[in-house]
Amino acid sequence: DHIQDNSLSYSLLAQLEVNNECIIDISTPSDSLSFPGSYLTGNKRKSLIDLVHKTTPNTHASSSNHIFNNASQEPITLELHTNHTHYKVIVASTFCNNINYTITLIQDMTSRDKQIVFIRFVFITLIIFGSVLLGFFSYWFSGKAIKPIVVSQKEQTDFVAAASHELRSPLAVIRTSADELLEDETTKDNKYVHIISTECNQLTRLVSDLLFLSGTDSGHWHINPHPLEMDTLLIDVYDSFFSLAESKDHLLELELPNARQPEILADTERITQAISILINNALAYTPAHTTITLLLENTADYVIVKLIDHGPGIPDAAKAHIFKRFYRLDASRHSSNHYGLGLSIAFEIVKHHHGRLTLEDTPGGGATFIISLPITQSIDS
Repeated sequence: DHIQDNSLSYSLLAQLEVNNECIIDISTPSDSLSFPGSYLTGNKRKSLIDLVHKTTPNTHASSSNHIFNNASQEPITLELHTNHTHYKVIVASTFCNNINYTITLIQDMTSRDKQIVFIRFVFITLIIFGSVLLGFFSYWFSGKAIKPIVVSQKEQTDFVAAASHELRSPLAVIRTSADELLEDETTKDNKYVHIISTECNQLTRLVSDLLFLSGTDSGHWHINPHPLEMDTLLIDVYDSFFSLAESKDHLLELELPNARQPEILADTERITQAISILINNALAYTPAHTTITLLLENTADYVIVKLIDHGPGIPDAAKAHIFKRFYRLDASRHSSNHYGLGLSIAFEIVKHHHGRLTLEDTPGGGATFIISLPITQSIDS
């Protein structure tokens, strides 16, 4: 046997097979090394070797050029899957003493695959655990970071509420005194008494607005919803403002649909307040002898109230801020009687009804404020 003559040690092959969990097969085109093997001996070993030789049928093909040049054939590497087992195969041919030897290495990759799966599982677990831990840490750290801001905001809200509440009593005394002076024959024509009365009324309204907004911030403000017919409410609002609009040389119009409107669940007093704010703004900011229209319509899901004016309109740059507190347009567009709180109050009222207060341009010029209130809605009271 030529291979045995070259003193190829069976013990060395056996040791290599066991250490590397692989099959080593050495053969010639006419013979095979009679090495039973130490890894996967028996029929399974032989069937794997035969399967590899069938997969690579040209490994035993001799080449006169190879023999003449005593060269070696480039190794063939392939993956073999059989009976849920993964093998890596390397087949190489080499020439020695004009004999073509085929060396086949079949390594069992099952343990390595399981190890890779385990490492991936551990890696993914660590990523998930790290992400969760990072999330909890971020939540805790951000909470610690913004806690002073939250405390400061709460203190500011409490201060505004307390200050506004404390101002109500002295304002009530001043207002009562001013009213008595206005009724007195000797002082009723005094311009300073009228100034005191006017400014007191403005401060009283400002205090009420601040109390309202601080209540919404602290969550202590609630609405009292009940079934409401919007067309009836708009008729009442129209009657209340018609004379005021006429005195300011405005024409106030009311447009109601002919069809009966669905009832909504809302707080009548607060919805009236929101619509009144919009009408007062229109009366204050639009030129005289222009029309202000109060319009009612509905969709399948919403009752919609539109307040349409034909004044200078709202600039695009201001639309994003118009509902913010204390926001006022340039000096040519605001009155000293307004503090920039009305629209923010109307916005809060509509929001607490799960509705929307939006702004659009009126075709031809002007502003259109739109209140959309849901027809079927359970409102938190």
